[in-house]
Amino acid sequence: MKLAYDHPRFDSLSEESVEKAIETADSFLSDNGVEYELRSVFRPILEDALLAYRRQDEGTPFELIYKRSWSKITVTLRVEGESRNILEQDAFSEERLCELASAPSWKYKRGKNCLCFDLSVKTPDMETLKRVIRYMDSEKGAFRQGVLMRFLNMLMLILEPWLVAKIIESLSAADIRRLMTYTLLVLAMEVCSSLFTYYGTRYLERAYHAMVETLRRTLTENVLRIKTEHIDDVGTGVFTERIIAETENVVYGIDCMVLVLTELFRLIGLLIAFASISGFMLVFELILFAVYFLIVRAQSKKKKEDAQRVNAASEAFSGFIGETVRACRDIKLLHCEESFLTKARDVIGVLGERSAERNGRNNKHALARSQFVAWTDLLYMMILALMMTGHGLAPAAALILYNYNGKVYASARAVAGATDSFYALLLSAERVYQLVGSRDYSKESFGERSLENVAGEIELKDVRFSYKHKDQEPLEVLKGVSLHIPAGQSAALIGRSGCGKSTVLSLISRLYEADSGSVKLDGVETAELDRDTVRDNIGTVTQSPYLFNMSVRDNFRLVKSDATDEEIIEVCKTACIHDDIMRLSSGYDTVVGEGGCMLSGGQRQRIALARALLKDYPVIMLDEATSALDNETQAKIRDAIRNMHGRSTVIMIAHRLSTVVNCERLFYLEDGKVLASGTHEELMASCEAYRKLYAEEAG
Repeated sequence: MKLAYDHPRFDSLSEESVEKAIETADSFLSDNGVEYELRSVFRPILEDALLAYRRQDEGTPFELIYKRSWSKITVTLRVEGESRNILEQDAFSEERLCELASAPSWKYKRGKNCLCFDLSVKTPDMETLKRVIRYMDSEKGAFRQGVLMRFLNMLMLILEPWLVAKIIESLSAADIRRLMTYTLLVLAMEVCSSLFTYYGTRYLERAYHAMVETLRRTLTENVLRIKTEHIDDVGTGVFTERIIAETENVVYGIDCMVLVLTELFRLIGLLIAFASISGFMLVFELILFAVYFLIVRAQSKKKKEDAQRVNAASEAFSGFIGETVRACRDIKLLHCEESFLTKARDVIGVLGERSAERNGRNNKHALARSQFVAWTDLLYMMILALMMTGHGLAPAAALILYNYNGKVYASARAVAGATDSFYALLLSAERVYQLVGSRDYSKESFGERSLENVAGEIELKDVRFSYKHKDQEPLEVLKGVSLHIPAGQSAALIGRSGCGKSTVLSLISRLYEADSGSVKLDGVETAELDRDTVRDNIGTVTQSPYLFNMSVRDNFRLVKSDATDEEIIEVCKTACIHDDIMRLSSGYDTVVGEGGCMLSGGQRQRIALARALLKDYPVIMLDEATSALDNETQAKIRDAIRNMHGRSTVIMIAHRLSTVVNCERLFYLEDGKVLASGTHEELMASCEAYRKLYAEEAG
């Protein structure tokens, strides 16, 4: 199976045309399943090829032609002009081209240089589908019963035209006894058909519901364990789309395959019926089936390409809209609505354009099929009339054949689309399973060692870390950080913006993994510790903590399900938020809105701090967690932190040095390293950069 796609020609090899061609090619390859790593190799090769031909003549027209098979896409660059094999140039050495699926080829044909590249496509496999279908195990019996009901219902549909013809034949012969017999049989058949339909749908829906529920629960659990860097890369929209839409697509695909199997069963029954009535009409019906099958098959190939393009645009749309909704407040405050609306118009426009192309093509395909059916119906009736007048075909038999003919078309549509329905099912299963077991979205890794009675000693030794984004070079943030914080002490990370303070906290809590060096809790590498030891003993309060759209009380019980009201009130008083909560409309039962939007920034920070105190973490990290508090409240929070001395290790980041000068240990970071450490007095005496920063704040 090969699909060809037509792309617009480019009038010249101008800089603008070259950029547009590369962008078009990358977008197409992305939409059709070519992985980022391979695209990142292909893009510069294609660019160098276009530039090589441009050096010969910038005004030369060129075009990109795509062909797709099951496992690869062939990209052909056709450049008009004199024969010139650029693959002989040093820029296209064997070492450089070896990362492609196969070596590109060149030939000169009809006045055009044709450069062909084969790019492999990651194809879904049966093993992935089997893994996903296992999520239906709890209702396998219901699924089997539903499929059986579908098959029995198809048997009823095969018998229906025969019984209707017998009724008409009995009416024509005025045979009341036979008429009543066949009428009762039709009644029995309709009763059975409705029961089979009802129970078949009921059993299948039960199985599908169980599968979707289990899949979504599993995917949600896995998304929560995906490495933070992957979520940073692709955004939340992709994961939302797969949890909501792709799980439905898996179920829809399985149901389509059940339909295909039952339609195939009906087709076999119909052909047997044709053979029993007229061998000539069986041959004619097979010819019609073959032609109609090929028409539908050709249409379904294009339909699959349209579906892939729409799915890619839909994921981009979901990601952008999700981000826009989450950032709604900031967009308003920045007064950049127009910029976002412009971007939204682009994203929505692409999705709308691709959906319109798909729908328009589907309408044309439907028109072509209906025209074929209409004209072949006329031909079919003419042949039946000739057979009735010249070959003794009984009217009842002719009626049966005519009714069966329409049902063959329905079966042909289902069988012709079987390959594409199956491919779509495999693709959805692959996209779902990527979140569970694929290396594309690897999970956070933890060890197996557990610590009891964690004291809270933190040590980093020569830690290096870079943020990695798929479209950019790695950005090194930490360049050998070493620090030690004894258990029960208070410490602060200080430095100018971008020096790596928040990154240090993220490494301690294992939101990210260090590239090299060691991060230790109570003398043990955090990489060796299990998830519970790390996450149950290290708590972080961020500058913009997230409160869930539930009551204040329930937000506390998320971190400690058995917390008593007295415990919650006690920590809220410590964090100076109890009085504010009591002034809310329903006190601790007040629903705070998504992200805590019903509260001020300072209130959210204090509730988050109280939440951390409720958990009683041995290590509490405050990342600008008091930035939204007034001086009086900050003073009270500092008192609360001092009260934790010896009970918890407290690590603070604060943009106001006055908040942290009383900490027992200060670490001044600059350019990804610890430049100096000590008490406030020691740093004032020994670290010029710290003195300057402190003086700027005082001034």
